[in-house]
Amino acid sequence: MSIAEAFKQAIKNAFIHSIFLTRDKEFIIKTLNTKVHGSDNVTIIPIQKVEVERIDDTHDKVTFGYDDYAFVSVITWKPCANGRSFVFMNIE
Repeated sequence: MSIAEAFKQAIKNAFIHSIFLTRDKEFIIKTLNTKVHGSDNVTIIPIQKVEVERIDDTHDKVTFGYDDYAFVSVITWKPCANGRSFVFMNIE
């Protein structure tokens, strides 16, 4: 398994079916870098940089970046019934 595949699997395991209030890069990076309950320094998925490019109403091309490594993925979203939020469905 590659580093990118390991990160994608960790993101999927931690956030599948979670509600994201928005699909912008600030909210995605803030959510992925959420601190583990009871820890002062451990984050769920440590991410340094995120770039988001909207593909369509339910897909975003997302580039995750670090100092010396980056990988690209596609996140699939499902719109919530409220018409404003999105459910994280998959990352490829």
